[in-house]
Amino acid sequence: MRDAVDSLGLARTLIDYNEWASERLLRAADRVPDADWSRTLPGAGHGSIFGQLRHIAWVQLNYLTGLAGRSRLHLLCVRAPGLA
Repeated sequence: MRDAVDSLGLARTLIDYNEWASERLLRAADRVPDADWSRTLPGAGHGSIFGQLRHIAWVQLNYLTGLAGRSRLHLLCVRAPGLA
């Protein structure tokens, strides 16, 4: 039982951290000039600020979909501008 409680506490901590980090990231992204959104950034894993944010959103969507017990295959049909 102790392991389950520790796991629940860890999950809550990770969820709280993710919320904090996401809010911080979005506040910073809000200050980026429009012209810089798609500019190629050397060393950026996904090419640009937009690409990096798109990647983060896609990973979180996949993770939440998996937690909800749904297949991730339906996500391939999502046609949101710049996300699919």
